[in-house]
Amino acid sequence: MYKKHFLQISYILLLTLCFPINVLCMWYGIEFYIKNNLNEKGIENIFIFYGIFMTIYVFCIFILAIINIIQSFQKYRQKEMYDCINSMLILKYGLLCFFVVHFVVSVSVISVGSLLVLAASRGTILFAFPVVLPWFIGFIFILIFFTWLMLLPGAFYAVQVIRMSILEKKCSPRMAIIHILLQFIFLVDVLDTMYISVKMYNRGKKSAVVIGGLYLFIIISIFCFAIILYQGGIKFL
Repeated sequence: MYKKHFLQISYILLLTLCFPINVLCMWYGIEFYIKNNLNEKGIENIFIFYGIFMTIYVFCIFILAIINIIQSFQKYRQKEMYDCINSMLILKYGLLCFFVVHFVVSVSVISVGSLLVLAASRGTILFAFPVVLPWFIGFIFILIFFTWLMLLPGAFYAVQVIRMSILEKKCSPRMAIIHILLQFIFLVDVLDTMYISVKMYNRGKKSAVVIGGLYLFIIISIFCFAIILYQGGIKFL
């Protein structure tokens, strides 16, 4: 299975390791700075090295995503239904951890950063709010868009499964359009994947139960995290 789905597993691993790699780079960068007592030029070199490394890293993710999408169309032409289903499940379920960590980290950084800026400015930043708001909203939309791009490989495998489902009379063209649209929406796409694999093809029942339980746990955790962050923000201010 690992050889057969090497591309999908590699894509998941690269994305999942994104946050730990960034933390390690930051940790060793700070440690290297402290040990060597670097000047401004040394710090600049560290940032240049980090920039080159992350550019190569993101490029590898981009190439893997493109190859996965191309392969999904190849598997459709070859009518490899179950390979498409397995690839869809690997990508959709496998990236759930990444998206949760990415969401939590992004919200935490934005929230803590906003509180620090607010505290540092003693509230005067609020007067610049009408000017800053469009830039802030633009940044959020860019972050969401690039995160959304990462679910495309799994979505395209799901599209191929849905297309083959029409040919096998397991899905009507009207329902197929709805399923395809759902595959490109955060969180809903995983639920729709569970429906397609279990209801249409009677596959992945155990994994669906595990992911369903994980979904419930994540929702409760995010809700609790939001409450803690909100209360912490009030105390901080």
